[in-house]
Amino acid sequence: MSSDAERLRRELLLRAMFPIMSGDALARFAEQLLPMTIKTGEILFETGATPERVYFLLSGKVAMRAEGEDEWSFGPRSAIGVIDALIGRPRARRCIALADTELLALPVSEWLDLLEDDANSARGAIRNFSRQILTRWQASASTPSRRTSTQPPTDFGPALTTYDKILALRRAEFLKPAGMQAIASLAAVAEEERYESEQSLFEPGHTQQKLQLVVSGGVELRTRDDFLLVHGPGELVGGPAAFSGALTQYAARAAGRSVVLAIHEQDYYDQVEEHVRLTRGTLAYLVTEFERVLKLKPPSATDA
Repeated sequence: MSSDAERLRRELLLRAMFPIMSGDALARFAEQLLPMTIKTGEILFETGATPERVYFLLSGKVAMRAEGEDEWSFGPRSAIGVIDALIGRPRARRCIALADTELLALPVSEWLDLLEDDANSARGAIRNFSRQILTRWQASASTPSRRTSTQPPTDFGPALTTYDKILALRRAEFLKPAGMQAIASLAAVAEEERYESEQSLFEPGHTQQKLQLVVSGGVELRTRDDFLLVHGPGELVGGPAAFSGALTQYAARAAGRSVVLAIHEQDYYDQVEEHVRLTRGTLAYLVTEFERVLKLKPPSATDA
């Protein structure tokens, strides 16, 4: 295959996997990819290895294996090895080829640099992981329920100060690695919302354009017919799926008097562009949650 044809093939693959990546970032990404072929039974990486590369499958099939856990298998257009890379840990699973497999390899450092340098790439990666979590929730027929003990306040109390907002944001799991500068910047744009018991935060069919973090009380997330889970202080309404922009089939209700901090999506991504640790922290949070979902319903290369 000619170099031009190979470059086009790479760019078409990346465009399919990362549809909102900018043209310049796409070209830069494609230039860094190294074509690889592994034969059936060949090991791509071992448990405990340092994650030096992430991989994108062009053809074939690989399996991820960890002792005492179900096997994960992946087919074409899958990304392999990204969870370990984003969490910053040694490989948690061995990866072995189940068929002759073509891949594109990318150094982890190049991938992280791209996410930090290109705001659209970071936004695309965040939304992609969030939507994959939501898709797997929906495919498994029920959200992995995580009830949180809530203690709804009997009175709302005074309006939140900027300092109160900073303290509330520091409790959020996705912001723990972000650093004080990013948290203070988000506190400056976060808006306090107060809800009476059973009051609606949003209804099915809505277009969600903000992240909502529970400060006090609790919020129930539901479909039209079924209760799913309660979010308590320090949790995002919708959990890791909150970044997907696709919670359109869900409704949210206040579980008792509740206070929520709302951060408009554009304000959040403006801060992602400014603060590298916010990008990495959010992605690490999302892939950690994604891994939990995969453990509940192991992926198969035959999945649609």
